Amino acid sequence: MVASWRPEAGTTLGGRFAILRALGVGPYGVVLSAQDQRLDEPVVVKCFHPRLFSGPARETNLFRLQRARGFVHEHVVRLVDVVVEPDRIAVVQAPPEGDTLEAWALRHGPIDQAASLAIAEQIGQALAWIHQMGAHGNLRPWTVRIAGPLADPRVQVDDPWYLRWD
Repeated sequence: MVASWRPEAGTTLGGRFAILRALGVGPYGVVLSAQDQRLDEPVVVKCFHPRLFSGPARETNLFRLQRARGFVHEHVVRLVDVVVEPDRIAVVQAPPEGDTLEAWALRHGPIDQAASLAIAEQIGQALAWIHQMGAHGNLRPWTVRIAGPLADPRVQVDDPWYLRWD
């Protein structure tokens, strides 16, 4: 993969996903806002750093992503597609609902025991299911998304695959 692994706004990925703008950059790659032209709905595209798909890690990481396409669980962000192009590899997912765990907690202030237990139970359900599917999620405060009011929080775990650097 060459330097063009980061798609620019105005380009199309996989012949289907129109890139709108960059949302963030991290050690694994770049996150972009996009539009699914086939379904006419917003999506999030995560283009991975080429190092994740070079050397011995390539086949393992591709296998993990392809397997994750079948993951459908109410507490896991839905993976729409895996795009493999000569110069980039990306996942396309439904936009996660709500805020990160940290942002949600800051917005709501102290979290009572009932909300804490509801959040922990939903995270536990997501992790149990992810492990049942043979994956090992990369759970971090920014991969836990929470929507809804304090009395009825709804949790989704983002990035339910684990990619490794080799």
